[in-house]
Amino acid sequence: MGGERWYKVGVGLEARDHESRKYGRRFDRFLRGRYMVDGKPKAVSFGWESEWIAAERARLLAEGATSPRMSFVDYCVRELARLKGNALRGVGPMTLKEDREQALARQREEEEDRKAGERDALTFGEYFTKTYFPGVKVNKNRRTWKTEQSHYDTWLKPIFGSLRLVDIRPLHVESLKRRMVKGGKAPRTIQAALATARQVWNHSRNNGIVSGDWPGRSVKAGRFDNKRLRFLTHEEAEALLGKLKETSLQVHNMAVLSLDTGMRAGEVFALDWENVDIDAGQIKVMDTKSGRNRVAYMTERVKTMLQGLPERKGLVFPSETGERIGQISATFMRAVDALGFNKEIVDKRNRVTFHTMRHTFASNLVAAGVNLYEVKELMGHSTLALTERYSHVRADNLRAAVRAMAQAQGQEPQAKVIELKG
Repeated sequence: MGGERWYKVGVGLEARDHESRKYGRRFDRFLRGRYMVDGKPKAVSFGWESEWIAAERARLLAEGATSPRMSFVDYCVRELARLKGNALRGVGPMTLKEDREQALARQREEEEDRKAGERDALTFGEYFTKTYFPGVKVNKNRRTWKTEQSHYDTWLKPIFGSLRLVDIRPLHVESLKRRMVKGGKAPRTIQAALATARQVWNHSRNNGIVSGDWPGRSVKAGRFDNKRLRFLTHEEAEALLGKLKETSLQVHNMAVLSLDTGMRAGEVFALDWENVDIDAGQIKVMDTKSGRNRVAYMTERVKTMLQGLPERKGLVFPSETGERIGQISATFMRAVDALGFNKEIVDKRNRVTFHTMRHTFASNLVAAGVNLYEVKELMGHSTLALTERYSHVRADNLRAAVRAMAQAQGQEPQAKVIELKG
């Protein structure tokens, strides 16, 4: 058989046989059509008969159809007539390539419409539970994701849960705020819940679900200063360290380090021996909350404590499994409670926590006359405004100085001096 010999099988339709491949008892054949477009000859290839028949069988099986198939020649005749008709009218695809391109374009458009419909139908609750929260549990610590889960379950779900993300408006955010105010929640709690809602919105915006700014950007939770003000006196600090030493030497040592260097709990947990130079009396504090690495300087007490630790490789304060500690042991708060430091204290800002060690360090520096800029550098604060909360300690010193001056000038009575007789 001549592989390149074409013969007519219909009007404008030609075929050539394969040199050797057969389909059933006849040679497989390749069909093409010829027609005119704008006075120019066009040829369209329809392919091999065997491939078309195999595809048709698969289609019929998938669709469960039982009606007989048209022949390949009939299919080609129909398609050729369609393309020729389009060419005569000047509308629609005039070649199979154009046909495929238009079909793909329709598929893409239909898929975009389907996705857009799904995006528009997505509720805040569905997005939180199926997309946002699973990522939060992986990327945030347990305390943080537990808090966000509580915000959603208690406050966000009743207001936003069944609302489509695209339908959320400022009035819904105001409704959430009013509900929390009526529930007696403090501005700080309202602020935190609104922040969780905003994070969910921004997350969905980054994923192309919504657009624009968070609808609650103009809703204010009220002013709230959450700065902790509590610090320990020298006597309180020594009592606490003594109590900790009785129950957990490691917690005691971590408290000493924070109290004498101002290191945050996370910085203490992450401290690696490679950043400790006992001979130089320095600690490199890396990857800090402010994003600025700094140097902490050891007191003799810290140096003695570090020299007494048995291992000097890896984490300075590893967990029992050798991994990084996630939060301070409950031993610390049990010692605080045993000493009664938080007895009848309701405002969290006045309660003693492990972070109080850091506050006490800063307060002691200011009380010793260290200027606020130097305190800022030792604390690793990003701005001086964060350090100025300790200025009240300096004010007490200055007030005492003015009082001493007034006494020297006779403006205030001198303190009585009582002579002790043997």
